[in-house]
Amino acid sequence: MKRLVDKTTIRYMEFGVLNALFCTAIMYLLYNLTSLESWVCALVNHGLGGVISYVFNRNYVFRARKRSLRTPVLFALNLAVCYVIAYSIALPGIEVWMRRWPETAQDNVAMGLGVLIFVVLNYFGQRYFVFRGFDRKD
Repeated sequence: MKRLVDKTTIRYMEFGVLNALFCTAIMYLLYNLTSLESWVCALVNHGLGGVISYVFNRNYVFRARKRSLRTPVLFALNLAVCYVIAYSIALPGIEVWMRRWPETAQDNVAMGLGVLIFVVLNYFGQRYFVFRGFDRKD
């Protein structure tokens, strides 16, 4: 368990919660105040959150010191994979569970569940895929 929860986990949670709340608020505002589809709003959420978190996670959470063109590519790939997995689970699951509810209620709950799944997957993807092997200075 200690290998899964360490200083990077705590630092990720400190910033990740704020970033997720900020970007998720934007997602919900876009969905509930415009005619955009839920997947578009979720994509905006994770795209904006991704740009913010790349800089912060690289420098603060994982303290990656090596410079590499490969890192932003891996980061973007990780975001895309986490997005697809999270919403492939959340959307169908909520549609089954809440089938008698209005579509907007289903979408709102599915977007929230997708964010939760995404955040967890994203942490492990960044830790073990994107920033793996970087020199860390604690």
